[in-house]
Amino acid sequence: MRNQTNKKAVLGLSALYHDSGVALVGHDGEILFAAHEERYTRIKHDKTPPIHAIKQAQIYAAQHSIKITDAFYYEDPKLKKDRQIFNLGYLWASGSLKFKELATKAASTDEKKTLKAVVRQTLGSDVPLHFKTLHHMSHACSAFLPSPFENALTVVLDGVGEWDSSSAYICTGNSLKKIWSRQFPQGLGLFYSAFTQLCGFRVNSGEYKLMGLAPYGEPKYLATILDKILVPKAAPEFFDLDLSYFEFLKGERMISDKLLTLFGLEGIPKEGKTL
Repeated sequence: MRNQTNKKAVLGLSALYHDSGVALVGHDGEILFAAHEERYTRIKHDKTPPIHAIKQAQIYAAQHSIKITDAFYYEDPKLKKDRQIFNLGYLWASGSLKFKELATKAASTDEKKTLKAVVRQTLGSDVPLHFKTLHHMSHACSAFLPSPFENALTVVLDGVGEWDSSSAYICTGNSLKKIWSRQFPQGLGLFYSAFTQLCGFRVNSGEYKLMGLAPYGEPKYLATILDKILVPKAAPEFFDLDLSYFEFLKGERMISDKLLTLFGLEGIPKEGKTL
């Protein structure tokens, strides 16, 4: 690693959803330090503000005479709350018993205030926290900027960021320009997470298990999925989800009873059992 003495760096952080963590990146783009909060708390997929990880990054910076000039959050909490309020409309219309609980939580949660307090307490008031980067842009940057390519098309297929569920970027040098996106409640990532739950794995946790098992299976349900669940569309969207098979708009679970019935299931399988 190059000499880091008197180097300047920024701290990127994610939190409050799943797998909180930080990355310390030099002003020249070099990744200097990165860690998940779960490494220090021993809580799998810990989503709490990454206080321990921030402190470890701070220790690393001090040991190598690195000055942390700024901190950046991985998404826009305001736009995220806009989507959550959009979801609450569906909850209210459906008569869900979860409406009051989730509405109270949305009204009382202030991610910006929480995270600003954490950064101020750990890094000091002279390190400003910025909320300039959107969720999908963070994904695209983490893929393209450390890569050896000067030019690339970067595609993000996620569950959902603030509103985007799929997006594409033209990347050149250190510049990324979004050229296409799909927005919640449509998206391949939502479809994938729903089937993660259908197979008995936890959403935002077990997707890698489904991906690892996929090569050992046979596409026996492909025709059913294409015929019933995915509604064909012209490029570049290619398909819509038939939302009657899903319940993520209501915020309680990913899949509906209709999807369970389609595959002959009486309920969501417990983890360990398979279709």
